[in-house]
Amino acid sequence: MDDPRAHTTYTWDPMSAGWVHERGPESTPPPQPPDVHALQSYFFDPDSKEWIRTVLAPMGRELAARWQGAHRIPDSGLTTAPAAEPAPPPTGSRVGLVFAIVVLLTLSGAGVFASQSNLFTVVSAAPMVVATIAPAATPSPAADPVATEPAAPVTSEPVAAVTNASATPRVPPVIVPAGPRTTLPEGTVIVYTGPTSVSRGGFLPASFSVIAPNGGPASGDLTIVLGDLQRDPRLVNGSLDARGKIALDVPATLPVGSYALSIVYKGSRAFLATVVVR
Repeated sequence: MDDPRAHTTYTWDPMSAGWVHERGPESTPPPQPPDVHALQSYFFDPDSKEWIRTVLAPMGRELAARWQGAHRIPDSGLTTAPAAEPAPPPTGSRVGLVFAIVVLLTLSGAGVFASQSNLFTVVSAAPMVVATIAPAATPSPAADPVATEPAAPVTSEPVAAVTNASATPRVPPVIVPAGPRTTLPEGTVIVYTGPTSVSRGGFLPASFSVIAPNGGPASGDLTIVLGDLQRDPRLVNGSLDARGKIALDVPATLPVGSYALSIVYKGSRAFLATVVVR
């Protein structure tokens, strides 16, 4: 008996991170592809009982034309090679560092710093930091009969101020506007500030405000989806401005009715509002 999935084709949509049914009987879609950031189509092979990647199906070609280059060719491999672990630092540097620490401890314990008239330079492991250590006062020749000449004068050098390189600049908080909102798993807040009804055949002026987890304006690309992804939705894509805002016109060419308005941002999809096409 032939497998009912013999003529079934699905296309992977990287913008919504989901499968789009192309043709054939609807069934359980293929497993998630190895390259989730590429637009690609799969058909079911009844002989091998496996999903085989093929050229883009009609919906895939339509999405590719609509996004104007937002897709790419998937990786040729079916598995992703693990990232190479960084090589451990040479053991010689560790030995040198331990040796330098032991020498410094030995010199400080023996009181060598107090008996020398010249300045010592202490060198640590990278990044290199040079510190100037002033010696103790040299005793007078009368008190030390061994001394044959006065000690060299000690000059002071300016010390550069040390700044905290790890400190991060404070991000001014963004005022969250009113409107339907959602919070993504990583903490990004998205607020819809547009209308919830539109005349059929016109355009929905969809606008959003996106706040990053640190309270500042978010950045990156955002895709607006009007309708069901499985039933010919209306998609538009754009980039957030410096204030974390975006405003795009979504074609309202769907039949009269109520439709979900959702977004896709950095791999996450979220529902924002219900839009009525009248």
